[in-house]
Amino acid sequence: MNPAPTRHRLCGRPGLYTASVIYLWIAILAAQAAAAPSYNWTLHTISQLAAPGNSNRWVMQLGLVGFGAILSIAAARNVARHRGSVWIDGPLVVAGVLLLLTGIVATRPFLPGVPYSEWEATVHGAAATVCRTAVCFSMLAGAVMAEPGWRKVVHWVCCSLAIVLAVLLAALTDGLGLAQRLLFVVGPVWLVFHESELGAVIAPADLRQEGAPIA
Repeated sequence: MNPAPTRHRLCGRPGLYTASVIYLWIAILAAQAAAAPSYNWTLHTISQLAAPGNSNRWVMQLGLVGFGAILSIAAARNVARHRGSVWIDGPLVVAGVLLLLTGIVATRPFLPGVPYSEWEATVHGAAATVCRTAVCFSMLAGAVMAEPGWRKVVHWVCCSLAIVLAVLLAALTDGLGLAQRLLFVVGPVWLVFHESELGAVIAPADLRQEGAPIA
């Protein structure tokens, strides 16, 4: 007779996704508080906090680079240790790397007359677009793979909101800051929720075979 299944955590480091979210939100609030007076959070994007001409732009640069690095490392560890999450955490590796890149190459500044690199702005925009697509794919995979119940509903609600906000960001010319901030709430909240689901039911014999710890 096979041993009874045991629930344990398979994530690379419990709480690492949550830590990345807290880090990001603190960086956004700090960068916004230190931004130029003409910065309008409902109109201007989070990336523009790291754009040329903005005072203390390094705060948001560190925020994007740090968040991207933590996210990609955490997702890669989850993929390596939990093959069942490859369709969910795999795209998050890509998203993390691209977020890191957006902290290195700057977008167009919100301040008029400030010189900037057009090629950097183009690369930044492309990286941000692919990043949003990867996150939406990850959320969609989570919704499809979730077991029926209230958790599946949460996945679908977050996924639907993220897709709508991503489309709005691509279509809007005004209000980009507000739409992006809503996306930066929905996405990270889902990320923390996903982390809470990284426990899996696996037989102890299988765990010993894979060398995974049993809680």
